[in-house]
Amino acid sequence: MIRYLLLLFMLSVASVNTYAQDKDDYFLYRENASDLINLLRGASPLVYGFGFTGTYYAYSETFEDGNVVYNGKLYKDVRLNLNSHLDELYVIDNHIGKVVILNKDFVSEFRIGDRLFININQYASNLSEDAPSYSLESGYYQLLWEGDGVRMLKKIRKIYEEKINQSLSTSSKNQIERIFFPTTQYYMLSEDKMVQIRRLSDIWRFYELPRSSVRKFVRGNIFDVRNNRDNSYNALLQYINSTLLSR
Repeated sequence: MIRYLLLLFMLSVASVNTYAQDKDDYFLYRENASDLINLLRGASPLVYGFGFTGTYYAYSETFEDGNVVYNGKLYKDVRLNLNSHLDELYVIDNHIGKVVILNKDFVSEFRIGDRLFININQYASNLSEDAPSYSLESGYYQLLWEGDGVRMLKKIRKIYEEKINQSLSTSSKNQIERIFFPTTQYYMLSEDKMVQIRRLSDIWRFYELPRSSVRKFVRGNIFDVRNNRDNSYNALLQYINSTLLSR
């Protein structure tokens, strides 16, 4: 009888501890959710209900840790991804796996991993009244470089295309192939001008520098503009601003 009563007591203590732990977990989840409630009110994203090659995300289908300035408030340690086909920023609720589109009207800037993006609509609205209007497409741009009032932006687009498969394989020949392929454009802008960057020479021309001022640096470095345009542009910008403009 004593053993039976002791067993009942131990079970009741375990139940209380379990309930307390579950209650603590619930309040922790509710506290986290309440902090993100403004981010999680958006609509669910479009579901691509067909097979395709490539990805509509800017870099990877994996949601990465980041932060976002939304409606003037900084939200840290949220998991984000950018749909570059629809130019939509997604946030995921890790607790229930819900994905939500963030309203672009309230997004100022965000960081996904180590990549920083800005909403060009918000940037343009903060310029002085005397600044020229930019002919840039509205939406999200990756900020590749910034210094002395100059920014280099990268616009990533994922273009959807359908074509008839002409492969020799009889199983896939003449079938529709659906593809997302990337296109990128680069821009440099300041408060008084904007230039699309298509080659290295466009960068020093933006600063109105003679070719002779950068010739030695360009010849002494291997620029893989075709395969690594980001790093090539960034290296030249670093040199111009740290060496030429600082004199």
